Amino acid sequence: MPIDYPKLRPIDIFPVEMSGRRLFGLRDPMELSDQTVFIPPAGLFILQHFDGTHSIVDIQAAYMRKFGDMLLSDDIRKLVDQIDEHYFLEGDRVEARLAAMKEEFRLSPIRPANLADKTYPSDPGQLRALIEELFTGPEGPGLPEAESSGRHLAGAIAPHIDYARGGAGYAWTYKALAEAEPSALYVVLGTAHQPISTMVAATRKGFDTPFGKIEADAEFVEAVAGRCGEDLFADELAHRAEHSVELQAVMLRHHFPPDSGVKIAAFLCGSFYPFFSTGTSPGSDERVAAFTGALREAIEAYGRPVTILASVDLAHMGAKFGDSFPVDDSRLGWIEGEDREMLAHVERMDPEGFFREVCKDGDSRRICGFASIYAMLSAVRADRCELLHYGRWHDPADTVTFASAVLY
Repeated sequence: MPIDYPKLRPIDIFPVEMSGRRLFGLRDPMELSDQTVFIPPAGLFILQHFDGTHSIVDIQAAYMRKFGDMLLSDDIRKLVDQIDEHYFLEGDRVEARLAAMKEEFRLSPIRPANLADKTYPSDPGQLRALIEELFTGPEGPGLPEAESSGRHLAGAIAPHIDYARGGAGYAWTYKALAEAEPSALYVVLGTAHQPISTMVAATRKGFDTPFGKIEADAEFVEAVAGRCGEDLFADELAHRAEHSVELQAVMLRHHFPPDSGVKIAAFLCGSFYPFFSTGTSPGSDERVAAFTGALREAIEAYGRPVTILASVDLAHMGAKFGDSFPVDDSRLGWIEGEDREMLAHVERMDPEGFFREVCKDGDSRRICGFASIYAMLSAVRADRCELLHYGRWHDPADTVTFASAVLY
């Protein structure tokens, strides 16, 4: 049946240069389709009208007003069919696809290693060599010492950018984790890179890695969910394609092999953007307070050492993220200065100061891990926070910053 009022799903749209041409890539963060579709700038203008309220005729009229050219309805329908084929449009096809994926994920005993041979090698030897290079590289801290520091880490912050771009950041965090007294459980607060209907999405599943699976402590996850009064499993499917927990699971399994008995509890934190628009603290929201309180209570009742690991990146700026200005040396200096002012509140373990610092300019730097850091700071019991490393990835299209820290 023809789609007369197309409506685009939440997808990633980013500029690219291909063979000297400026195009835009369309990618689905939920991976209903694993293909990237490329369209010209005029196609992007058309997509902006795929909001469910504009008919094909409306889009033709808007195109005529903008460019002064007639756009055939058949050309619009070809674009509609192209992106609908990849499940980018809302409708019955997407609903059926989502239902099938939810059931498949529900029945799976473990969350597969989705990024193996995409972001990192699936071969354990190659992956081990890659991880060791993160420690021994120019910005790395060196390999972990065999002797334990004797201290327990109540919390930690690590990047979730891919290893190739954020390697040193991972190394600083995991050197500290490897040298500390091991915890029985690592609670990973990942970042949901797709919209979810709840503040937090939990999963009872463990995670597969090239080094073997890391089991979930399903009882702990259930204990947190039971204290929240909200269905934390409503958006469990978000874990299927999300990388922010997977990259920590790989690192945890590398440093704590299967015979260590270490387990994981994975939660994805959704966007806190509405709080920036109103200036209202997330702590005043019943759902946020319920989750952080439930997490704190579950840790206190656990009876064994627990570490909360916030899997986060910081600023996201550049053309890829919608900025019209270049991220030059002056801008890089400004980003770092603002980031360090923000991180000073993290070092003071002050979630409200952290919120106010990000809120002061409406989150103009797009702090990707705000929700996870805020939740960790609100739930953790620690005496001190130490910033270990600050880094960034920068190229002409995008700049991402990240940090490594430990709380004890």
